[in-house]
Amino acid sequence: MGLMKFLSSLIGSQKSEESSEENSDSLPPYEALETMFSMFAPKFRYLTRIHNDLRRMGYKSFRFYTEIPFFPQTIDEGCTFLEKNCVGEVALQKLGARSVEDVERFVKALLIGDSATCNDVARDLMEIEALIMDFSLDPNRMELWLEQNETVAKDFAFGALNKRLKAAINIPKKYATPSYSEYMMHSEHLHPRANGRKPPLGSQTDDFQDLCFELSEHLLRVCTATILFLSRDDKDETLREALTSEITQLFSLREFFVENLAQLGESLAEHGLKLPTRDVYLISDYPTGIRAIPMESDDKK
Repeated sequence: MGLMKFLSSLIGSQKSEESSEENSDSLPPYEALETMFSMFAPKFRYLTRIHNDLRRMGYKSFRFYTEIPFFPQTIDEGCTFLEKNCVGEVALQKLGARSVEDVERFVKALLIGDSATCNDVARDLMEIEALIMDFSLDPNRMELWLEQNETVAKDFAFGALNKRLKAAINIPKKYATPSYSEYMMHSEHLHPRANGRKPPLGSQTDDFQDLCFELSEHLLRVCTATILFLSRDDKDETLREALTSEITQLFSLREFFVENLAQLGESLAEHGLKLPTRDVYLISDYPTGIRAIPMESDDKK
């Protein structure tokens, strides 16, 4: 649906509501919230911040259609893929449905600049991806996961899943995967630490495109893990190719964001930092996981 058609449909919907006797005295939800918070915001600082976030939602929504106009429909492609293909197995159905709910949570948080919640959702999507990959290695583990007892919970924690996936692709014990490091980075925002970094809600200097990239990337990984699971017994890869063709926009969006990551690299370089190579790394070299690392003196020159 084009932008003008989309806006026209909203206007038409609003007129039909206004003409209804039942809704003649009602106040649209956004206006109700705006009115309520504007009344109390001057008296309470935390309500002032919530009010400011609320007023920025329209601006953030508009950015979807100006900076990344194809983002909403591409994310919808991934959700539609999961709703269509995560069927049959109960465990897969549950994970597919949770992924779609995660996407909705992420977008809502993105609209108010709540990057902490976005990190929480990204971590959840990483766990879903790891679970589906684990089921690809051993489908019998789905029934075990569905038992949901304390012992099972530990066996399916991200660390345990990552350990099994490492063993499956022969990564030595003293080495870590980039995914594990990324999981730790997302977790960094979710724990109260004295020197922890928590971006302010609604910050004007938020990483809007970076957060959009995070959602599209993790949604793509869940979809590709699902493809791997569904096509695990397909010898000629016909099914895999057919399923992959259903998420072509997600792959294209990844290419778009990869090109834009170069801008992030330039920004980090101004502060003497650079992005590390996404590769398997020796744990003793990065005991707390890979982060943006200091540039060598040669690089600064």
